[in-house]
Amino acid sequence: MSDFDSSNKVRSLRKQGQLEEAYNLSKELLDEDEYDDIWLKRDFAWVCYDLMKKAIADKNSNDFISRLEDIISLNLPPEEEMLYNQLPWAFGKWVSAIFNSQADLLDQEKLKKLDSLLNYSSELYITKPSTGYSFYVKMLHKSFKGDLKYCEIIDSVGLDFFLPEDYKKTSYNGKNIMSFAEQLYIAYSDCLISNVSHYEAVDDKDKVKEFTAKAETFLPKMSDLIENHHDYEYPIYFKAKVLLAIHKNDKVADLLIPFVKTKSKVFWPWQVLGDSFRHRDDDMALSCYCKGLLCRNKEEMIVNLRDSVAELMAEKGFYDEAKTEFSISSKTRMQNWQKIDRKEENAKTQSWYKDAKLLENNVNFYNSHSSEADDLLFAKDSITVLITYVNKTKGFASFLTEDDRNGFFRYTGIINQEMKEGDLYNVDFQQINQEAPSKIAWGKKSKLDPLKTSFYRAVSGVISIKAGNGFGFVDENFVDGNLVSKMQLTDGMQVNGIAIKSYNKKKESVGWKLISVGK
Repeated sequence: MSDFDSSNKVRSLRKQGQLEEAYNLSKELLDEDEYDDIWLKRDFAWVCYDLMKKAIADKNSNDFISRLEDIISLNLPPEEEMLYNQLPWAFGKWVSAIFNSQADLLDQEKLKKLDSLLNYSSELYITKPSTGYSFYVKMLHKSFKGDLKYCEIIDSVGLDFFLPEDYKKTSYNGKNIMSFAEQLYIAYSDCLISNVSHYEAVDDKDKVKEFTAKAETFLPKMSDLIENHHDYEYPIYFKAKVLLAIHKNDKVADLLIPFVKTKSKVFWPWQVLGDSFRHRDDDMALSCYCKGLLCRNKEEMIVNLRDSVAELMAEKGFYDEAKTEFSISSKTRMQNWQKIDRKEENAKTQSWYKDAKLLENNVNFYNSHSSEADDLLFAKDSITVLITYVNKTKGFASFLTEDDRNGFFRYTGIINQEMKEGDLYNVDFQQINQEAPSKIAWGKKSKLDPLKTSFYRAVSGVISIKAGNGFGFVDENFVDGNLVSKMQLTDGMQVNGIAIKSYNKKKESVGWKLISVGK
């Protein structure tokens, strides 16, 4: 039988599904081949590929890896792109078939086969990026996300495989789904954090050093992702958590503050921001923890936050409050997981615990200690405004900005200080509107000297009051009738006073109005 006929026979057997026969014939032909026939090698490789697919269906990892080893032994050239670029599809399907439970992730034999696959796949001429390679990595991600081995696995396949579509968000049943790239970077960050924490707990310094080095290598890549994809919400948060894990706390606050502003109604960003200040500004850490505890939370979600704030309260001498936090946390752990709160058990051995009283709750404490965190978050981006009118019944205040924009906002539930016309406030606007209510995130009464702002000015001059008018002017500064009457002002009188900017809604113009005068 000629080589041509032999190849046809192999292809025919393969096409008929007689893969074992095709495999055996191919092996015989290759053993007898003296000319390194590329067609015989190619036919044998495709038979092995089909047998790999069969091994996936049978969940036979030994056969799968053996047939892959047969392909590698052929030393096919890079030009065999069709075969090479089909292989990652098979790799991904094998991973999905073999690793789909926690028990699978602990099976040492299966993990040995995975190690072989990872090593072999790095040696093959597979096109990267490609749809098949992305599929392969997605299956690894899906199976090992949350496992301590995740970083090692992703390191084996690399981070240079992403296609443009891997960076795009998708949707399913009307719900937005973050891009695969964002998912992978977050999972990798989480794995780094878990490994550092795990090896610190068992005091394995070499492993801590290893994963700290991995983190330092990874962080610039995370920074590039953040820089190139401003629409991604969560990478900044996880970058901050990685920095905390490797104890670079001083770099976290500035990075995290813009993120916390967008998520200020949930507890977990406040917890991480508080952690970043721990042991360098414990007053700020306590304030951040209090902000987190003021958010609406399910108790089982905030037990760690309660423990953190309790430890800090005890350090700062707030013993009743600390005991209360520990008590709530301990009760939640027992109700949900039948676990003892180890940190409360440790606290019970300390002298302060016995004499401390249990309080009904610590809400008043949270409120009295949270303003520092608010200032940190919002003061930097706030602008100074003049309050021109206050409707206390509806909780609205009208304002004027230094560049003469005007509007109104609802302050109820955001600003707890008593507001009145003429006050200066620092306000962090989410949106400024002139026709509809503006939206604010934070506001606090300004401590600026009013006369050092553009809203107030000292006035000195002669008052002009036309006959029959109850009001007057000092230059362009309006003096209303109430002030004229109260101060018994007359036309031509020299006066000194303080004027405030005002907005005339009818004329849609900004002017000045005296609010106090002296003769």
